[in-house]
Amino acid sequence: RPVRHDNLGQRSLWYMLPPSLPPAECPPGSAASEYCGSAEGGAYVFSIFGLCGPRHQAQLLTAARLLQQTQPAFPLAAMLSPTCHRNATFRAILVGESVTPLCVQRFANVRCRGDKQLRDEGRSDYLGYSTFDEHWTKLNVLNLTGLRGALYLDSDVVVRRNLDHVLRSLLSSPHLSEIRTPQGCLQAELAHRFFNTGVWAVRPDATVFGALVRWLLAGHSACWDGDQSAAMGFLHVGGPGRVQRANVSLLHAGYNLKADQGPASCLGKLHLNESEVHAVHFSGNEKPFVSRRGKDPLWHMARNAYMSAFSHWAARIGGLSVCVGPRQSHAKGCYEPAANESAWSRRTDTARKRSWS
Repeated sequence: RPVRHDNLGQRSLWYMLPPSLPPAECPPGSAASEYCGSAEGGAYVFSIFGLCGPRHQAQLLTAARLLQQTQPAFPLAAMLSPTCHRNATFRAILVGESVTPLCVQRFANVRCRGDKQLRDEGRSDYLGYSTFDEHWTKLNVLNLTGLRGALYLDSDVVVRRNLDHVLRSLLSSPHLSEIRTPQGCLQAELAHRFFNTGVWAVRPDATVFGALVRWLLAGHSACWDGDQSAAMGFLHVGGPGRVQRANVSLLHAGYNLKADQGPASCLGKLHLNESEVHAVHFSGNEKPFVSRRGKDPLWHMARNAYMSAFSHWAARIGGLSVCVGPRQSHAKGCYEPAANESAWSRRTDTARKRSWS
């Protein structure tokens, strides 16, 4: 990764696609922009990128299953990198679960400034496991222009209540370009500037997407947490994306309740009750794969729901086993690599486990 210093003296990193990865091209006739979703033009959208390992397939299918349990009226779709889209078996499973696979192009040659929240100096595993450097590709949700409205959900979100009203609000309000949830346990009003892309309703727009890509390629975004920093840097009210307050609707934190903030504590701080919890988000380092002491009942309820569905998909896809013993202390969970994963993938998985010890 070349490193340069711009004329402001700030350190900029230029992330490039290594030649070892397959060509990042979607097959002919697979244009994601032609996907129209429901008759009203709405859809729920997930994503998976990188080399599309079995654990990430299971996570996406888990999040989709939990959403489907709320009986959504809108269809589900999954944005897949070209590498992931070439996995015919995974595509067939998605279709069987009523999730439409959409091939989207990987962002290449993105430049950003400053440190990264997920540091990977000296390691190459981030490309194999869809971590930091793949996150910008998630912003392709803004380019699904066959849709009039998309509600994007991360694969570590536990949807507990139906979210159709969020999409309907966007579809019925032509002046809205986004419906946002706040970061962490912040008040909804602060989401004009500090919002989280893990639960994010957008109106796709090719012009906005093109401007965002140019802005990223020019190196204007902070590196800190990838797509999150890029979205906030470009789309904050009054920012380079020219978003106005009238174009954005805000939801309270109960629509994207962060597990690592303590769900019950956050509800109390914001004077919300449990009936207002629509989704719990295991964002950051705190994933649901390891049970933790001292967590509140809402945290355990969300974790149990996630792991019940995840265990089903891990068994069906194969190659995943929740570890027992001391290694359960790893922050992001513990799995054995799949038998059919490449030796390169197994080596990087080992390096990742050591880094969590």
